[in-house]
Amino acid sequence: MMELIVYDKTGTVQRCRLNEIEYNGEFMGACSVSSTISSPVPIDFQIGDYIVYRGEVFEINYDPTELKQASSNSVGDAFRYIDVKFNSLSDELTRCSFLDYVKEDNQIHYSSLPVFSFYAENIEALADRIQVNLDRIYTGANKWTVTVHPEYVNTANKAISVNNINAWKALALANSEFEANFIIRGRTITIGTAGIAVGNLFSYGKGNGLYAIQKTAEVDQSIITRLRAYGSTRNLPVRYYNKLKKANGSLYIPDTMYVPNLMLPSFPYDTQDAYIDSKNISTLGVREGVVYFDGSDSSLPEIFPSMEGMTRQQLIDAGIACSVDPGDNGNLDEIASDSINADGSAITNDGTYEEIKNTDIPQFKITLKDIGFDINDVLTSTTEKISMKTGECGGREFQIASCEKVGNKYVLTCDRNYDSGTQLYYPYKSYNIKAGDKFVLLEIDMPEVYIKAAAQRVLSAATEYLAKNDFVRHTYEPNVDEIFMARNPELHNVIKEGDLMLFEDEDLNINGSIIIDRLIIKEGEGLVPTYQVVLREDKVVGTLEKIQNQIDSIAGGQGGGLTTQQIQALIKIFGAKYFLSKTEPDEAAGHIKLRNGGTVE
Repeated sequence: MMELIVYDKTGTVQRCRLNEIEYNGEFMGACSVSSTISSPVPIDFQIGDYIVYRGEVFEINYDPTELKQASSNSVGDAFRYIDVKFNSLSDELTRCSFLDYVKEDNQIHYSSLPVFSFYAENIEALADRIQVNLDRIYTGANKWTVTVHPEYVNTANKAISVNNINAWKALALANSEFEANFIIRGRTITIGTAGIAVGNLFSYGKGNGLYAIQKTAEVDQSIITRLRAYGSTRNLPVRYYNKLKKANGSLYIPDTMYVPNLMLPSFPYDTQDAYIDSKNISTLGVREGVVYFDGSDSSLPEIFPSMEGMTRQQLIDAGIACSVDPGDNGNLDEIASDSINADGSAITNDGTYEEIKNTDIPQFKITLKDIGFDINDVLTSTTEKISMKTGECGGREFQIASCEKVGNKYVLTCDRNYDSGTQLYYPYKSYNIKAGDKFVLLEIDMPEVYIKAAAQRVLSAATEYLAKNDFVRHTYEPNVDEIFMARNPELHNVIKEGDLMLFEDEDLNINGSIIIDRLIIKEGEGLVPTYQVVLREDKVVGTLEKIQNQIDSIAGGQGGGLTTQQIQALIKIFGAKYFLSKTEPDEAAGHIKLRNGGTVE
């Protein structure tokens, strides 16, 4: 019979014993063990009391409700504690504020404030900040380890704003900003992966691990097979599409057709109703949808004509002359040289300017390569800006005051950017804009070659979006055979939400691996534990107690791809069904013939 001991936080005092428990775990969400406890005498539960279940520690983080229904020692259930919840150690992340701290050796300024912004060149920068914040509170045996899986395909260059959040919400940024799954085991957080494959191929039938499988379509899913996609209005000349002319001089679209957003590449040259169709349209029919990549949805990129990714060769291929220095790498979205003060001197100030009024803060200069058009031709107002995408000033925007053409380069004179959080003006000596830093120009009218390049980016993003929404997504609830699990205790001890469950069923046309979204284990009600498993093809980050997070959907993607460890587990499990083992005793269902002779022992 199952029995767990509840210890005080020192591990020396036994509070009580549990005979019935329910384990409830959600992938990238809450994980806990609960139990209703009866006792003839009061139990002095304290915050920090804990149990160890399947090798994992679960703690009480609140004062449990106590029901007295008889005098002390009069009956066995004189005192009842209903649904006492023991939280996994991941609950500690909700109690640690995410402050502006950085690793001691990275030479980056920090303020220790709860409201701040920072530029993450990669997901490791976020992981490092989560690590250093956890290290402020949890040390020694309670230390957390935050790692990024070495096979994670990185999404880089993210400007992140933080406003009084905790370490759990900071971890959720790994998914919403970098599209990375994560899994927590004990006090180890691994970003950029799900768990490993459960060591068994489940299927329906006696001895196969499942006695029923329920397949349910997600009722709130909006299936799309025909998608109209639009980019932003930013950097697009006013009434750009209305001015486009055919070879014979006539307009592509009527003057009354107002099209303010960046469109798909086929508009207006091939059609005035641009959309893309899914290959599934023949089976699912026409199901129309619309998506805007205009910055209105934080989970989607804003796409507009910009310098991003543009190279000298691309301009030349488009018939535009472009001159760069000998030996230059040809990347036109990179700063040409380190920024200097407007008077030509090196930037050596500390960014405070305490002795100068705000209106007199000195300007500075940024040097760009030849970008294929004269910037002076598009400086028509006071709103034009240069936005840094990487480097020490990554994520900051600087208003352009003027531009001068010097040889094959453009020298911008810009206003410094004031950060109210640090009370410093950027750039300064410790945070300068340097050669090779990436940038884009904002609020300017970009030339046609850049507009067409951006339209291709809309097409690429729309195609990816359609691929995530042009099929029926399902959840699967396989009824796990508790007798089978009891005969395979190694599976009971390791199965966890976030792991890959391998199962197949010819009738339902299922053959693959799907992440365990939710796992419930009940022990003590019968002779053996029972299991409730929910598998989901599409996943959002879950919640921990008292947290409500709106996090991006995952559909495979960069953080959901299989790692080498997962692939090895899949090969081992599926391979055992089809191939003879070279490392363990095995047998074949039929005769084995050796072409070149030999023996089989």
